[in-house]
Amino acid sequence: MCGICGRYNFDPADKVAASTIREMRDTMAHRGPDDAGERLSGAFGMGARRLSIIDLQGGGQPISNESGLVWAVLNGEIYNFRELRDDLMKKGHVFRTDVDTEVIPHAYEEYGDDCVRRFNGMFAIAIWDEGRRRLLVFRDRFGIKPVYYYTNTKCFLFASEIRAILHDPHVPRRLNRQAAWDYMHIGCVCAPDTILEGIRKLPPGQCIEVKDTSVRTRRWWSLSDEVNRVSDPRPPEEAVRELLDDAVRLRLVADVPLGIFLSGGVDSAAITAAAASAKRRPIRTFTIGFPVKPYDERRAAAATARFCGAEHEFLVVQPDAMHILGEVVEHLEEPMADPAAIPLYYLCKMAKGKVKSVLVGDGGDELFAGYARYYWDKWARAYRYVPRLLRECVIGPLASFLPETMHSDWRNFCRRARKFAVTSGLPLPERCCAWSRILSPDARNELLTRAFRGDGLSGTERIYLRLAGESRTSDPLRQMQYIDVHTMLGEKLLLKADKMSMAHSIEVRVPYLDHRLVVYALSLPAKLKVRGAQMKWILKRSLANRIPGRVLAEEKRGFRVPISVWFQGKLSDFASEILAEEEMKKIGLFDPKAVSRLLRLHREQVRDAEMAIYALMVFRLWHATYLEGARV
Repeated sequence: MCGICGRYNFDPADKVAASTIREMRDTMAHRGPDDAGERLSGAFGMGARRLSIIDLQGGGQPISNESGLVWAVLNGEIYNFRELRDDLMKKGHVFRTDVDTEVIPHAYEEYGDDCVRRFNGMFAIAIWDEGRRRLLVFRDRFGIKPVYYYTNTKCFLFASEIRAILHDPHVPRRLNRQAAWDYMHIGCVCAPDTILEGIRKLPPGQCIEVKDTSVRTRRWWSLSDEVNRVSDPRPPEEAVRELLDDAVRLRLVADVPLGIFLSGGVDSAAITAAAASAKRRPIRTFTIGFPVKPYDERRAAAATARFCGAEHEFLVVQPDAMHILGEVVEHLEEPMADPAAIPLYYLCKMAKGKVKSVLVGDGGDELFAGYARYYWDKWARAYRYVPRLLRECVIGPLASFLPETMHSDWRNFCRRARKFAVTSGLPLPERCCAWSRILSPDARNELLTRAFRGDGLSGTERIYLRLAGESRTSDPLRQMQYIDVHTMLGEKLLLKADKMSMAHSIEVRVPYLDHRLVVYALSLPAKLKVRGAQMKWILKRSLANRIPGRVLAEEKRGFRVPISVWFQGKLSDFASEILAEEEMKKIGLFDPKAVSRLLRLHREQVRDAEMAIYALMVFRLWHATYLEGARV
């Protein structure tokens, strides 16, 4: 696991200084505290900070082939590197280390640009072809590891973090207003945009080629192409179990202590069970809990740990934990309205010093249809057959009167029912986008200044429309899963996991995103994922007798944080301080009086505005850190 960066000057006479690469590289020291290196080649230079996981002494980066004509840096892991290395050695390649990064220059030498298709892993890779004076930058299939880049008339810059690019004083810090508007839609910014104008995010499964003065982006892997070619004779439950077991087995390879972030749900429990059966020594599991009972998963997580014989630890997060929000936002680098970043930050902090790499359950919901919206969308399609007059003139208005207060016992039902009534008549991509949004268009426009309000489709909605077409399927569930893999999973869950873990120099591995498992799971028919009211049917069936029955039967709750209760009580003053009218005026995008009114309605329990308040707080802190504050 590393932080990588590089600079390519378009003028061959403009040589890159070693200090330039070292300064970019060392802004990411938290990503790789164990080692650092750089490679300079005239008008090109690249560097890496290393978190040593495999071959602790001999795996320094950048690393080359025998001739020194091909150099590579890697952020992430190539899990099948030993098989690849054996094949390459049979072809005459000579290796100097036992580290996964070294297979990259040799594989490129042997297979060219297509070498990356042979890699099973999570990665951001940069390959420098010295002979052809050519740079290639790849991002893994699902975006587990990030790649940011910036280009102007003089140079091309890339890095694992935005802060490394911003270290160049010539890179402007300007707000991307469209991205900010989209952020207030679904709580994150989707690739290729970032919140900063001019700085881009390489989408998953894509590659950048830089040569002479040309910068070209292309796709090297397509999920829909792979899904449509699946042919597996095994019974589905057997195939799911074997693919998951093998994905976990590969991700247990390390020369450092490993752990698992264990929740009370099925996904991380399945990984814990697979890891326990694959390892001879006990595994270590870590869990976060809350003092608010509906949000606390400690009992279910402890039951799984006991069942699997794991060494288990937990930490209870109190409301005052929110006071590290500024630090969380700084490490996220872009606004992200996901309160789970806070407990994840503490979870990584708890694990630091005890393990150096952890396995997580991210991706299980997207692969096996674990979200409630997958179930509700089935009924939304049927609801469209209800006469339009009845939907729009009777049911819709009645749904709008359902209570929004946080103390309603049936709050989640009311929230979903209101959203159901409003969105069911929309085409699937727009409906899918609406299910994921944190604010309705009316609520969003209520908070925005008149000049900042948008009309028509947002940039996010256009992305959803494009992804629905790319999925190349008429199956509504598969379309939704495809969209979620490329948006909510890639742009929120995975990015959050990368940034929070790297803030504490811990590597996160994601077994569910082994591409073989993803491709197979998405190829399965809807009836094997959603059966009646049961979600993840095939995954749970494959796990019978492997995890506690109470965990299999537990209704999905997600990694929820009780911010609604906290903002009404102990954190009311904290939120009011960050979102004070004079603070909101500094941004210029939000109506200060509307924000104050929202805080008051939430505090008085008239309206549950937890996500709007959290999204605004994150944006305010980000704006102060990256556009107003000192350089980070």
